[in-house]
Amino acid sequence: MIGNAESYYLPTLLALRNLGGQATPKEVYSEIVNDLNLVDEDIAETTSGGESLYKNRVRFARLILLKAGLINDDSLRGIWQLSELGVSIDLASLSASKIRQVIYENEKFQVETKKDVQKFKVLHQDESSEGDDTREEWERHLLQILTIRDEKDQQYNRALDDRFEKIVASLLRKMEVDIDQTIASRDGGLDGIGTYSIGGILTEKVAFQAKRYGLQNKVGRPEIQSFVGALTSENITRGIFVTTSTFSAEAIEDARKRNNTVQLIDGEMLIQLLRRYRLGVTTQEITVEKINIDDGFFTRIQTVKRHI
Repeated sequence: MIGNAESYYLPTLLALRNLGGQATPKEVYSEIVNDLNLVDEDIAETTSGGESLYKNRVRFARLILLKAGLINDDSLRGIWQLSELGVSIDLASLSASKIRQVIYENEKFQVETKKDVQKFKVLHQDESSEGDDTREEWERHLLQILTIRDEKDQQYNRALDDRFEKIVASLLRKMEVDIDQTIASRDGGLDGIGTYSIGGILTEKVAFQAKRYGLQNKVGRPEIQSFVGALTSENITRGIFVTTSTFSAEAIEDARKRNNTVQLIDGEMLIQLLRRYRLGVTTQEITVEKINIDDGFFTRIQTVKRHI
């Protein structure tokens, strides 16, 4: 069962510690799934907006830890990183309620270091309501583009579906899957066939299917079973099922039981892959100027003594 956002504060902090103090969001998600023993039903659960619920909780926890000064704001590099405070603070003395007090009541953490006792103060910041979409703006925007649909123009929708299949094929090529054949879409069929070489020695036949679904429309077990049937009929050993939405718990369970024959890529993983391989997504490093004020400079008064 997916708990509330507060129940993910400490697991997120612990996950980053276990991962050496910094990690990608994907690595943090995986660590938390293992640490909390989340099952397929938990992983498949979504918010009303179609966002993965447990990832929503973890991202919300990150925002809170960021406000509390326990995590650095390093989102430009796509890496979550513990701050000096997050590394040194004693987790045994920390709780979700304490973190909230630091943020909303201007209390202070007390951290004993080898040198001295240091106090860290966090300024009050407003908190987004729990359950809100915690995706970054670029993630929301990209998912909206990928899932755009005009209910009055089916020809336009089919053209976008075809475009999406070509985008997936291009992405797989960047991932060193040699897609050499694309197939006209048909229900239950395959959208592309190619090969994947391991070290130039072992080559496997691979096929993919791409489903451009709305964010709230999950891919279910029947679609996975139909996909597997198409793979079998073409004598293909591996399949990659890509969707802009998410997979139901039954679909995840079905794919997992097939010993990695079928790899699932949901919408959130898809946009991260598009970013990593820079397919339609570019990044730009921005230098932020930090200004420090020397209070003493403006208030320092020299006393002049007069000699009589």
